[in-house]
Amino acid sequence: MVFSSSKTSRRSLLKIGRLGIIAIPFLYFSKLLGFISHKSIQQLPKIGLQLNSVQRELRINSKDTLKQISYMGFAGFEVPNMINGMSFDDYGKMLKKSNLNVIAIHTELPLDQERKDDILMKSKIFKCNRIIWHGQPEDPAYKSEQGITQLAQKYNSANQFARSNGLVFGIHNHWWEFEKFENGKLPFDLLLEQLDRDIFFELDVYWIAVSGQDPVEIIRKLGPRAPILQVKDGPAVWTPEFDDQFPDPVLAVGTGEMDYPAIFEAGHGNVEWIIVDIEACKTDIIQAIFDSYRYIAGNRFGVGLK
Repeated sequence: MVFSSSKTSRRSLLKIGRLGIIAIPFLYFSKLLGFISHKSIQQLPKIGLQLNSVQRELRINSKDTLKQISYMGFAGFEVPNMINGMSFDDYGKMLKKSNLNVIAIHTELPLDQERKDDILMKSKIFKCNRIIWHGQPEDPAYKSEQGITQLAQKYNSANQFARSNGLVFGIHNHWWEFEKFENGKLPFDLLLEQLDRDIFFELDVYWIAVSGQDPVEIIRKLGPRAPILQVKDGPAVWTPEFDDQFPDPVLAVGTGEMDYPAIFEAGHGNVEWIIVDIEACKTDIIQAIFDSYRYIAGNRFGVGLK
């Protein structure tokens, strides 16, 4: 079944719906398909989608796009920091009408009153208390140990705001946090030493691999402090184009060079959510999202609603 990002007919939606139904026994018949797992469904992380992946599609045809992704079976969704062509209030109403559950909100750092008010507003609209600093663009402070100390202070301040307002604060990485200094130290390790212990991490494992580090080691090091993994696929090799505003497009999970069986095994017992996040795709984005979900659910690395 190929998903199309264009207008979806009733017949096509019914076909998509049948795929959702198929997904239920698909987990149980995974051994017949060559997928073997010793984990029960209760032990598996839930599968979610970062809605930033379908920003363009939502802007063109929000109704059909939401129907397509909801039929896939995702258990929850992340809201991006910026929404094009729609107010956050309207965005929240759209998700509520579609019965889509928001499990995290990407935000700016709450370091001034305007941003604090903005975060509290979004938390109320989406009925979600988990906020994540999206981490872009690259902060020059990551280039020095002194700068990292200053960043840690900012992140701890953001965490204190979150705690005082009943929110939970986390950090999303890219590749620059894992590019070694000349002395061999990792900016991420220096940051970790200075952060509040209750700050969690949403690890984008693809960007860790792009930096030249091993995502498996990072996941094991963080343990329960990394309850969310963001996933995408591709060559997993750094190129100068990553410094552009729009980095090289990537691929559906399971179709590139990432060792996802080892990555998901490393997070077993600690990872609560696996979030598909494909910022720019080399293939049709709706199809890539579906293929990613099918790979994760079909191999019993995670579980959705269907």
